[in-house]
Amino acid sequence: MGLDLANGWVRQDSSSASNIYYGYAFGNPADTDTVYAIRLVNTTAGVQTVKWTNNDPQSYCSSWSGRTYSFVAPSGSLGLTWSTSSSPNYSGMFSWSGLTGVSKYVVTVTGTQLLNQDGSALVGQYAYQRSYTANYTNQYVHYQGFLGTGSYTVAVTAINYGGSTAATATVTF
Repeated sequence: MGLDLANGWVRQDSSSASNIYYGYAFGNPADTDTVYAIRLVNTTAGVQTVKWTNNDPQSYCSSWSGRTYSFVAPSGSLGLTWSTSSSPNYSGMFSWSGLTGVSKYVVTVTGTQLLNQDGSALVGQYAYQRSYTANYTNQYVHYQGFLGTGSYTVAVTAINYGGSTAATATVTF
């Protein structure tokens, strides 16, 4: 069964004549719950343009309270912090702050001796890979294992319909 655009919304904001927001969700969630797919219908000079959070009508991961922020470039600091350990294995925990209007975060780890996120060695066609990417939805922590000493770069990028912002950390073992 497809999404009922005309009647399937559970929240509507028509306080602006040119921008009308529709919130689609299951049940009756709170405005701060990150379970909404949000549609923006913009009307300019009689022409309607439709936008969806995360460019996806099936992306039920936004909050109604952050709806207007979902369509402008993210702002603010990700506040990227990290801690590392070299015993018994080389590893790092990287965490960041969620930004209003952002539900998608991409973590890219670059270095010469990377492990998969589960701690296993990169093998086969990936054995010579020098970067690792992980995607997160409304999650703000990444754990990474490293094979040995060296310098590694971890970049966190917050992405929404309006743009992106990033923070980078460099760790050396």
